Amino acid sequence: MVLIMGNGKTNQMGQIEYATVMHHHNPLLCTMAQTAFYLFYQWDIVQEPPPQFHNCQDWYQLHLIKRDDVRKLLLYKTQLDWIQHIYSGTGLSDLKKTHAGQAAEARHAEQIGVSESQICCAGRWNSDALSQCYLTNISRKFVQAMTSFDSCTPGNFYLLWARVPVPESLECAVWPWINDWMQWFELYNAQDPNFCLQGPELRRFSDQSGSWDQPRGPSAVQLDRNNLTAQEFLHLLHHLCTVLLQDSVILQPLFPSHPLWTSPVFMRENYHQFAEAVWVANTHKEKPYKMQLQQTVPMVADQLHIIQQNLDVACGHLHTALETEL
Repeated sequence: MVLIMGNGKTNQMGQIEYATVMHHHNPLLCTMAQTAFYLFYQWDIVQEPPPQFHNCQDWYQLHLIKRDDVRKLLLYKTQLDWIQHIYSGTGLSDLKKTHAGQAAEARHAEQIGVSESQICCAGRWNSDALSQCYLTNISRKFVQAMTSFDSCTPGNFYLLWARVPVPESLECAVWPWINDWMQWFELYNAQDPNFCLQGPELRRFSDQSGSWDQPRGPSAVQLDRNNLTAQEFLHLLHHLCTVLLQDSVILQPLFPSHPLWTSPVFMRENYHQFAEAVWVANTHKEKPYKMQLQQTVPMVADQLHIIQQNLDVACGHLHTALETEL
């Protein structure tokens, strides 16, 4: 998952910068999992209306980290107050409250062997022209190491509980409107730009109008059915559904009384079957065949290289011996 940033404390010129995360070995530390559960809590437990994609104006002004009004960004003071509350509750002390994580992750990356260049790339501390103008500043080695993967070992990027495929019907049950919107974009006909897929969710949207928190249909705004950003965001949400279901199996026993588990999604029969299969896969420590093959091939290549070197030496000795006899 890639976050695009156009401003910040160290970016006052509006330069495009990137931050990257991937699925973590530990669901408790996984940014993708926390994002998925956060959105699930907002849309399914609190029952906030999901975003609409008829037009850019319907969702471009919505904030992920928000106040009561989803169109208003969370205040810095609120963020600071919550961090101080966490610090006091856990007995931690740090002068840099909101930036403590940035310094901590740089030190942790150094401890686990990430190179300085990769750390600088991830922290956007490179000021040379190459980094500023031509490179994306996506530090792959840093991201892999920080998510507890060994970037030096081929085929190491797998999760035991992710080996079990999520049933399509279960995946669609999380946010069923995702497929409706994706189909709405896919069926776009340039010859008839006002054509609107009348699926159950979109029909409900098109029949209502009002303020931002009330669904507004295509009759109220000009349709934008060629919006690539919206389509990619929907693909991200679809992937977050998978992450949510996979990690929920690991997290549910740790937080059994959390209100998240009251959702009908986690009471479905196919979810219980999926969870049982995930538990079996998570306790079965045998490495996947593909990973074994990826790790074995370099070893075989090294041995073949050694054999080739030995043959070259033997041939050289034989050639020298034959020349001596002749």
